[in-house]
Amino acid sequence: MTKLIEYTNEYNNIISERIQSENCLHTLKEQLSFEREYNNRCKQEFKYLEKIQYDSNNQFNETELKNIIQKIRLVFIIENYIKKKFSFSEDYQTYNEIQLSEFELSYKIKYDSIQKNFHQDKIENDPEEIKSLIDQNRSLQQQLSKNYID
Repeated sequence: MTKLIEYTNEYNNIISERIQSENCLHTLKEQLSFEREYNNRCKQEFKYLEKIQYDSNNQFNETELKNIIQKIRLVFIIENYIKKKFSFSEDYQTYNEIQLSEFELSYKIKYDSIQKNFHQDKIENDPEEIKSLIDQNRSLQQQLSKNYID
């Protein structure tokens, strides 16, 4: 009988170990199936996010390209408008004429002041100074005529 009890205990231990092994195996199978499902869902989520990122990048690039093209067109339109509105060669010519007239006016004023001084001081000055003033007058007239011709 002791042998029977011993075999029974051993059998119970084996059965118990086997049940635990089966439970562990079943738990591992469940965990494996859960991990597989979790892995599949993560992959699906990543694919979805990649698509969103790709679409977002494409949309961003397309929007930026459209904005840049609009800016270029706007600049082109503004430049054409300015060219039509203000002819640069005419503006430069006008500016040049204004500078020339101011230059002539300044020489005329200087020339008039020299003449006035010359007539006032004619009697008081010595001949050498008169000669210098006459030379100065001639040089101013020559410069004025050169600038007027140019």
